[in-house]
Amino acid sequence: MGKLFGFFKGLWRERRIPFRDKAIFALALISIASPIDPIPDWIPFFGQLDDLVLLILLYDYLFQVIATDDLMRHYAWSPGSYRRWRSLGIFLGRFVPNWTRRWLWAYRRVD
Repeated sequence: MGKLFGFFKGLWRERRIPFRDKAIFALALISIASPIDPIPDWIPFFGQLDDLVLLILLYDYLFQVIATDDLMRHYAWSPGSYRRWRSLGIFLGRFVPNWTRRWLWAYRRVD
């Protein structure tokens, strides 16, 4: 848990990531962890759908929007685990429309 906290702390301090993106990311994490949801979890399928959509958006942001060098600067695990997580992020990113990325995130990838 310490590495995960350090990873998010490092991303929070990253100067190239706009504060707006950091705030949206933090609110999405809090929303996923919170028992209070826009759609209550006791409603079958739809109760978990809002958390799943947020999780997909977060994976997409980390592994499709943020430049690899910015992300790797704070990544505390092995390169192999990064490749696996990135593969999952790329797969999930297929479900995120481009207009959503442009509307939601202020960060512009520079490779």
